[in-house]
Amino acid sequence: MEPLGTALARDTERLSTRHAARALGAARARLARAARLRDRRHAGVSPLHALEQRAATGGRQRASAAARSQSTPGGCLPAQGTQARLRPHARETARARAARGDRRTGQTHDALGFADVSVPTGPSSPQAEERVTKAAGGRVVEIYTDGACRGNPGPGGWAALLSFDGHEKELAGAEALTTNNRMELTAVIRALEALKRPVRVRIYTDSEYVRKGVTEWLPTWKARGWRTSDRKPVKNQDLWQRLDELAQAHRIEWRWVPGHAGVPGNERVDRLANEAIDALVG
Repeated sequence: MEPLGTALARDTERLSTRHAARALGAARARLARAARLRDRRHAGVSPLHALEQRAATGGRQRASAAARSQSTPGGCLPAQGTQARLRPHARETARARAARGDRRTGQTHDALGFADVSVPTGPSSPQAEERVTKAAGGRVVEIYTDGACRGNPGPGGWAALLSFDGHEKELAGAEALTTNNRMELTAVIRALEALKRPVRVRIYTDSEYVRKGVTEWLPTWKARGWRTSDRKPVKNQDLWQRLDELAQAHRIEWRWVPGHAGVPGNERVDRLANEAIDALVG
């Protein structure tokens, strides 16, 4: 068994020889590149073209290195040498590219026909919800809805007011024979159908039937096969199913407001719903 000092000296000598060989190889590579550049100049190749060729060669070398890294155990680069030092930089560059991409695509254009929020999926995942929030600049689409009926059942009307980024859109309609609850549901459905992209939404309604139905009763109805607690069919099932389908695409906050209490948005949609009935019955 050789002495410890002799072994350390031999290891140090091997390391020094290896470093010297690497340095010599790097120097030879630089000299070779300089010689090729001189040859290109003599052959009429411009320095710019030479740089482009060099960049292309570097790209191929990086792709080859990435392929080799995937063949190593665990698909990771070896934790030594130049490749190991480049890994944090590569991750940072990828994050920077992603950030630039978000800034380019995170524009707000066409949510109501005049605003557009670009997202790859619906906001059911935290990542998608974060992108919706960023693209909307922290703003939400505010919607006031209301339904009215004369006779219940009888002629009825519905209305919705959508507001986003200083723009507004009014929607209204009427049916000859309906109920107040169906008109309340129809108002919300038509408002959500008007949204062109998944967005953050805040809906104001004076209908406890709508608010509690969405936030409390709907999950139980679905679990029971659209039956109530006493096993009877859920009333207005067709509208509830459509509302549930539309709500899946957006991040919705439901707000109840008192009716006929001077709330401007609520008063406005109440007037629009009644005007729709007036237009229907003459």
